Amino acid sequence: MKSFLRTSLLSILLFSTSLVFGQDENFLDSLKRQLKFAKHDTDRVKILNEITEICNEPDIASYSFPSIKLAQKWDFKKGEAKAWGNLLFYYHHIGNNDSAFICLNKAITIAKEIKDYFGLAASYNNMGYIYQRLGENEKALHAYDSCVTYYTLSKSTYEKAIVYLNIGNLYETQGNSKKALDYYFKGLDLYKSVDDKTGIGYAYYCLGTLFEKQNDFEKAEKYYRYCMDLRLKTKDMQGYSVACSALGVLLEKKGHNQEALHYFQEALKVSEQLNFPEGISAALNNLGLYEQKGGNYKEALNYFEKSLVIANQLGMVEGITIGNSNLGFIYFMLKDYGKAEKYALKALALARQASYPNQIRRAAEILKNIYTATGKYKDALEMTNLFYLMRDSVSNEETRKAALEKELGYEYSMKEAMLKADQEKKNVIAKEEKEKQQIVIYLVSAGLLMVLLLSAFILKGYRQKKKANVLLEQKNELIEEQKKIVEEKNKDITDSINYAKRIQTALLANDELLANNLDQYFVLFKPKDIVSGDFYWAARNNNNFFVAACDSTGHGVPGAFMSLLNIGFLSEAIKEKNISDPHKIFDYVRERLVENISRDGQKDGMDGILMRFEKINGISKITYSAANNAPILIRGESFVDLNTDKMPVGVSEKANSFSHFEIEAQAGDMIYLYTDGYADQFGGVNGKKFKYKPLNNKLLEISKKPLAEQREILDQTFESWKGVLEQVDDVLIIGIRV
Repeated sequence: MKSFLRTSLLSILLFSTSLVFGQDENFLDSLKRQLKFAKHDTDRVKILNEITEICNEPDIASYSFPSIKLAQKWDFKKGEAKAWGNLLFYYHHIGNNDSAFICLNKAITIAKEIKDYFGLAASYNNMGYIYQRLGENEKALHAYDSCVTYYTLSKSTYEKAIVYLNIGNLYETQGNSKKALDYYFKGLDLYKSVDDKTGIGYAYYCLGTLFEKQNDFEKAEKYYRYCMDLRLKTKDMQGYSVACSALGVLLEKKGHNQEALHYFQEALKVSEQLNFPEGISAALNNLGLYEQKGGNYKEALNYFEKSLVIANQLGMVEGITIGNSNLGFIYFMLKDYGKAEKYALKALALARQASYPNQIRRAAEILKNIYTATGKYKDALEMTNLFYLMRDSVSNEETRKAALEKELGYEYSMKEAMLKADQEKKNVIAKEEKEKQQIVIYLVSAGLLMVLLLSAFILKGYRQKKKANVLLEQKNELIEEQKKIVEEKNKDITDSINYAKRIQTALLANDELLANNLDQYFVLFKPKDIVSGDFYWAARNNNNFFVAACDSTGHGVPGAFMSLLNIGFLSEAIKEKNISDPHKIFDYVRERLVENISRDGQKDGMDGILMRFEKINGISKITYSAANNAPILIRGESFVDLNTDKMPVGVSEKANSFSHFEIEAQAGDMIYLYTDGYADQFGGVNGKKFKYKPLNNKLLEISKKPLAEQREILDQTFESWKGVLEQVDDVLIIGIRV
């Protein structure tokens, strides 16, 4: 259970070539000042990326998103790729590895496009690290191999050092100590060649962990102390704090408990002085484990609780998982099985969500013991099976060999080939010494022959090149013609869609019609594409004024066709058939849709709200019908519940007539009609949906403001939430003040 300490260090040491310990707060403040006075947006992108590389993980998103947006605005590809590469740290930190890989793929795609080999190498290094943490070692090795390739292409020999440490760490976790040692020393030699004391310290730390695993405690202690000395000399007190914790763990294993306690307390003291929360959490965790080993469970409980509080504040998913496992174990030892189960189940859920096989195994072991102690033998058996499954997935020898030797075994064959070549070279030299005169003759003859052959090849090559140039010119002409055809087709298609947009816009409710029939209103309409499946429509017939906010099946061109069809049927029901009740209008539109497009089992149609404003003897009466979407009524400081039918206007499992609803509105009430696009938009720092409850709360918050200001606030909120992500659907909100 002391893996939390090592993870805290390696998450920073081995995840990126750019993140290091001991960043100066003054340097961060200096960058923020530079950002404030930067004259050009490309300079702002560079500074934002620098800030992102040294700030704490929870702050990464707040700097990365603006950097991405600015870089995209100015087509600054290199800056955008770097920003995506930085943003993945945030998502990995909170355990959202799907989003982390999305960021990685964006960074890699852009870097390949601009042939930024150095950036590609860094991205593949980070990819390898994440795969390694997820236990997907074969994928990790592929990524590290690509990293080495791109560092070679970028002629960045020294930067390979961090990759060597990563590969060594992978071998170490798989139990291949010999290979791990080889790669750690490769990394150490590269760092020493450029006198990079920070990198040398990383390598010393890795060597310490390797020898500790081999139970060679003397060598492990030597390298940990080397690491500590370098940290003090370079004034890297965060790194010193982490090395103190590592040395404390080792000394505890050696039975030097008082000395171990001293280094745990030293790590805590230094981390608190630096306000280094990761170090504080790790030190508290180690002090808890120290007390746990001594049987002082209540003292251990105190340390673990404090460590978990910090891990939760930082959003450190693995730290939170380990913290819950520790508390589950302590409460088990205190025989408080209820609390023990609660914490262990939480640890298991987090570990499964983040795909941490070691932590799944640990939580399963604790739960197995709890269920055995409480007589829940069926649950205990399930946890036992899960424990062995995770143990095998982490340590299976055949899997380890198949993955590692397949990917990195080529190095052995390369070395053998080089040795063989050297030996053959020596044999040739020896033979030349003995038969020097004869070889000279052979060489002269061979030289003449080569000249003749070379002349023939040159002539043949010239002819082939000439022929190839002719073919190339013909191909280029053909490609250019095809390109023009494609561009013309694209222009025709785009022109057609733009013309369709003009047609669709002409059929939507115009401002004059709305203004003549509604006292105060606003419309926020943001199609995802040029044309839209969402539409807002209005019509007046006799004393009735109708307003509709609808979401047709699909978006873009297919959605636009459906919207035109739906608008046509609505207009037909009201103006030709003189149907005045909203629910009967929806019944009619559904009937027409089924007759025309649903004969082959298609379920195209729409969700929406049709509202009627009727004036009778000077009194305004509001009735409506709603298909899946319900209108929102806000009165004063609260919502008034309004109903809807849970079925679309189209083919569905229900074929009931739509309901007739009436609103008893009062002066000053706000009515909102909207579709699902706003609530379903992905965004924010976690890349999640906006959702309906926050949307309704936002409407309540702004309901007393002028209508034009409400529209502007909703628009700005949507754009801020969406950030650099794509809009996922059409967006439509109509606000009406009674």
